[in-house]
Amino acid sequence: MINVSESIKKAYEESTTQYDKIVIDGQEYEINNVQYEDDCYYEGNMFGTAIARTLDFEIENIIDLENKEFEYLTGIKTENGIEWISLGNFITQEVEPNDTTGINKVNAMDYMLKSNITYESNLDYESGTVTMLQVLQEACQKAGIELATTDFANANFIVDSNQFDENSLIRQVFQAVAQISGTFAKVRHDNKLYFITPKRQGLKVKDVNKMLVKDLNALPVYKLSLANFKMKLNDYSELILKRNTHPINLVSLGMSNVEGENVVLRDEESITEDGENSLVINDNPFAYTQSKREQLITALFDVVKGFEYTSFEIAGQAKPYQETGDEVAVINSDGTYSSSFLFRFNYKSPNGLESEMSAPSITKATVNYQNVATAEQIAKRTELRVDKQEQKIVGIIEQQTEIGNKLTQVEQTVDGISQRVETIQDLTQTVEGTKTITLANCVEGDLLELYIYGNNDVFKYLYPSNDLYPSDALYPYGDSRIVVTDENNNSTTYELGVTDVLRKNGDICDEYRLEGGQAKVIRRINKDGTIKSTETVENLGEYSIRLKNGTNKISIKNYTATIKAKYAIQNDYTEIFSTKVETKTAIEQTAEDIDISVNKKLENYSTTTEMNSAINLKENEINQKVEKKVDEETITGAYLVLKINDDESGAKLKAVKVDINAEDVLNILAGNTLNLTSKNININSDTLNIDSNGNMTLTGEENVANIKIVLGTNKNRYITINPARLVFTNNSTGNEIVLYNASNGAWIQLNSGNRKISILNNGQDFTSITLEDSINETIVESSGIKTPVVTQTSLAEQKKNFEKMQNNALEIINSIDIYKYNLKGEEDMDKKHLGFIIGEEYNYSEEVTSNDNTGVDNYSFTSLCCKAIQEQQLQIEQLQKEVEYLKRREQNG
Repeated sequence: MINVSESIKKAYEESTTQYDKIVIDGQEYEINNVQYEDDCYYEGNMFGTAIARTLDFEIENIIDLENKEFEYLTGIKTENGIEWISLGNFITQEVEPNDTTGINKVNAMDYMLKSNITYESNLDYESGTVTMLQVLQEACQKAGIELATTDFANANFIVDSNQFDENSLIRQVFQAVAQISGTFAKVRHDNKLYFITPKRQGLKVKDVNKMLVKDLNALPVYKLSLANFKMKLNDYSELILKRNTHPINLVSLGMSNVEGENVVLRDEESITEDGENSLVINDNPFAYTQSKREQLITALFDVVKGFEYTSFEIAGQAKPYQETGDEVAVINSDGTYSSSFLFRFNYKSPNGLESEMSAPSITKATVNYQNVATAEQIAKRTELRVDKQEQKIVGIIEQQTEIGNKLTQVEQTVDGISQRVETIQDLTQTVEGTKTITLANCVEGDLLELYIYGNNDVFKYLYPSNDLYPSDALYPYGDSRIVVTDENNNSTTYELGVTDVLRKNGDICDEYRLEGGQAKVIRRINKDGTIKSTETVENLGEYSIRLKNGTNKISIKNYTATIKAKYAIQNDYTEIFSTKVETKTAIEQTAEDIDISVNKKLENYSTTTEMNSAINLKENEINQKVEKKVDEETITGAYLVLKINDDESGAKLKAVKVDINAEDVLNILAGNTLNLTSKNININSDTLNIDSNGNMTLTGEENVANIKIVLGTNKNRYITINPARLVFTNNSTGNEIVLYNASNGAWIQLNSGNRKISILNNGQDFTSITLEDSINETIVESSGIKTPVVTQTSLAEQKKNFEKMQNNALEIINSIDIYKYNLKGEEDMDKKHLGFIIGEEYNYSEEVTSNDNTGVDNYSFTSLCCKAIQEQQLQIEQLQKEVEYLKRREQNG
């Protein structure tokens, strides 16, 4: 919960008028129609989730918000004026403009968005000292997110290798840590990443829910724990209190597709009292071996053991200073007090009364490691199954898509190796019956579809009285419980979440549907038994029902109705359990012999030349033999014609075998010229190509190949050319001029046509100098520089060693002789220049010359003249005073 003032809390008890703004680059902008969502519940559970907070709002089109980061604040008017609550920084994801209204719709996410980048680890795993905390800290550092939680279950567990593949995102690292620590990951209002354990202390939930508020006030030990935040009657317009979840009393760590390798811890006392309620963690990257699962499970079990709460849904006035994971207490109209947590928060402003808050039921006991979805929703599995008794190792590599599996399996025993590749398609079966149905030949997994149809017999199972408190023997929602029993007679009861009975009128009935992991109720009958004119749909959210391998029975708990289910079945065509039709390719390798041979005729070359290659793999040796049969008659009549140097004799060399090595070829070419043009010779490689006309082409990546041209005999000056850069280098001075650089698209362009020098970047004219007369341009020519404005920098920050000049400027100027002259490159009849001459026989002042005393510092000379004018002005003013004095004296006689 965000820490806010008491005046803010009081204001939210009395008012629903809210204000909202964002701050970007220090400027505030009013926003409207805000919808802020904070959620930690995903696919039936909250353990192991890492969900970003989202923000949607409308704003006038007065600022560019594309891909911008900003702070969101919501406020309420208090006795002190409007007080603001910061909900943290968000990053714009989408801006939808409306040119007609001038209003933009904006969607943004919090800093969790930064974690959607590939995770590349630089940790030294070989040192054997890398902890899970260090893995998390590195992931946060690479994402640019500050980690707030450093003390969590299994934080000091040693991670001996990087278990995240090259396509894994940093968010997957957060999920894996949250999963194995019994937490969920959340970036909160302070922009820091927290790993939150939603665990309460004190009385059991079922005991709390039997008590009134007045009774709880007598329990000071539990008062703080049970009342951190109270949702009172004036906070909500609609309240649905659902079932109490049962305390978690069994934790299992395992691999989803490997049986017999799970590690389990149990709270036997709780199981005896409340039944078995499990949390199953599968495929966690840190728990990839049996020994590691044994090390990790204890701390995880200690965190989640006993976790329970009351499931609820509320529509009404939300408090924006609430955060997911906060413990809350819901007070009903009859004064009963329900203990729970806030797991889903949809806050709306300025219409705060339309906000929604909830704690959905845990509907999924099994939490599988979440691979970030690709376009095809691909899941991959790589594992080894070790059967020590049978002395067998099976390696499995599996890729699963929406339409099937691709499986490669390698099995190794003392007798041999078998390798199998399978492509598999789905097989399912549908069963329908009354009250109870039997599902035969099931594969372990989620039930694909479930349908329950309304039956008026359910009405007699309703509450006998509104005042009667329900017990384990009374089921207030007749349609809401089913029982799944496997072939070992293990039963699991599922609360479907149906809040009212399913009714029937003739052939028309209400219907419960579970399809694709989503549950809903279709209402066709009114409460008075009449048929609705238009059916309505109640969406119940995500839900799953688990089946075991073999035979399963599904029964409606306490009344008779029609029920139908669709499920995946096993396939008898394979040795292992499979739900699908397979096609296989197999390579069998045994200890006796494997013979792979290739026998191919090379008819293009000779009808008698044949290549045979054979590789024989046996238990104790590998022989590889390549045989080539050549009919001597094929080459007996062949001649090799040689031309050495200028020999025109056309000498022929006849032999069955000619032995010429590289040195012999070089000796033949030595002292001769290779003429590309006359012989039409081309030189080709991957990067350098020279055609018969001498044209040279250099292609490829940067630094793949270089051409170096040395300028004269000075090896310190040279030009290098490669496909990405053209550079002039002078090693003696350390200077380098880059004429072209492909990496940033920059080059210098000299255009003699319009006498223009251009520096370009990505093809765009970055800056240019034109060498022609123009009143608005600077012209650089051999005869001089022409420019409309000359500005010499004179900021105090650019200067030092200040010393104020004394009154001697006139003296310096009077010491300088001014001459008329022509430059030596000019004609004698050209107009003469004015200036002083630097030389031993000429009068000039070094106060206004350059450092090397070869030129004039014009800025210094101009400043000297300014100082001289000031000195003359003082003299003039003094003379004026003397003249006035003499005039007054003369007038006074």
